[in-house]
Amino acid sequence: MNQYKIEAGTGQHIGNRDEQQDRAALFAAPNAPGYMLAVLADGMGGRTGGVIAAEQLIYTSKQLFDNFTPVRQDAETLLRTIVHDAHLVIKLNGFSSESEPHSTMVGLVLTPEGEAVWAHVGDSRLYRFSGTTFVDHTTDHSYVEKLVSGGILTREAAKNHRRSNLLTNAL
Repeated sequence: MNQYKIEAGTGQHIGNRDEQQDRAALFAAPNAPGYMLAVLADGMGGRTGGVIAAEQLIYTSKQLFDNFTPVRQDAETLLRTIVHDAHLVIKLNGFSSESEPHSTMVGLVLTPEGEAVWAHVGDSRLYRFSGTTFVDHTTDHSYVEKLVSGGILTREAAKNHRRSNLLTNAL
């Protein structure tokens, strides 16, 4: 078992919005010593109910991670289940609250063996570094990213595209 130290912090800037719709959490697994789960939920600000969606994602993540054990489930399956279950509950909340809750998400599981397993939905990104050197980041689930990956739009042109806020995937 590898030993690692986690230092975590958050920073928020509400901008011109009435409320902060973003949530972040870091959890230890009670039934899986050495496993950690980090979750970022970005409630979608242009929609009503972004706070509901972000909080539901954090709640679902904690609930499922509290019951996680690597004997019964691997980290990849856990993250898939979190995404699926949170999406379902967020959709149902939308029906019952007559709002349109949506959120993007990044989830990262760290294992005692030093592995990192992640999932993301929307345009919330996970960045990977080697020491202080940037290596890579996740690819946005957005309309503009589809145009870039399809060779229709250059990366440079994408930076100022008028549809850069359109997502192809969200909870």
